[in-house]
Amino acid sequence: NKEPKRGADNKWVAFVHPKGTNGVLVELCQEIEE
Repeated sequence: NKEPKRGADNKWVAFVHPKGTNGVLVELCQEIEE
């Protein structure tokens, strides 16, 4: 993703495409501070 999206458990979520990580799909999560 170019920008994170709201995901489960009140977290920002983004994915890195497997083409850029030797075939591994990477999920990035960060707590949303409000």
